[in-house]
Amino acid sequence: MVNTEDQTLAEEIVQRLSDIGRQTEAAFASIDWHSVARSVRALEGEVKSLAAQGWTIPMWATPSEVVEILRHTQEGKIDDFFVRYYSTDDARHLQRLRTELSSAKRYTRWIPLLEQSFDGYNQGMYLVVVPSLLTVLDGAVAQAGGPEAWRSTNVKNVAAKTLQSASSNSITRVIWASIVAFISNVFQYHDFADDRLAQINRHWILHGRDVPDWGQADCLRLFQAIHTIRS
Repeated sequence: MVNTEDQTLAEEIVQRLSDIGRQTEAAFASIDWHSVARSVRALEGEVKSLAAQGWTIPMWATPSEVVEILRHTQEGKIDDFFVRYYSTDDARHLQRLRTELSSAKRYTRWIPLLEQSFDGYNQGMYLVVVPSLLTVLDGAVAQAGGPEAWRSTNVKNVAAKTLQSASSNSITRVIWASIVAFISNVFQYHDFADDRLAQINRHWILHGRDVPDWGQADCLRLFQAIHTIRS
């Protein structure tokens, strides 16, 4: 059960971010993110902390909002926050995510799978959505790494090399620091003879070793990760 006080806090944060989003959505589109890259570099620690809890940096949030999410969301409650964020206002934030992913030219090969994944999510078919999105996540990282990376099956290595190639003071570096930390968790080696991990594990799921009890938050964390990579 969700603690009433925690639920109220989460709702307040969601509402505050939602209000900010309505007021400044148009302005964000014209921001030159590279001009604030140096200050954003300070976010590397925060995005790694966010990834450790199972989420990439949300590209709809400003740097200050990312910090606010982490500061006002208790450890272990971050999933509740994102579920509420993507469910408010008739799920308009999730619909925006869907629109941007479905219109991304670089994701053309996966658009049918993404569309069916969103449909499945809306129908509560989380057990079908998670394995499907893991295949898109795998391919999206490889594609972002370039032609040579496309031939590689070592997604963690591809992500790490992409991070290394990013300029030290660029927003790209911060984004890939988030992706690398997230991928390192999701794609980590974990012996099939051991107990399952607390967070989803790509190898356990796609090799049929995991218990299929994935939920709403697991779908959303993968949708968001794929969107972060697109950015």
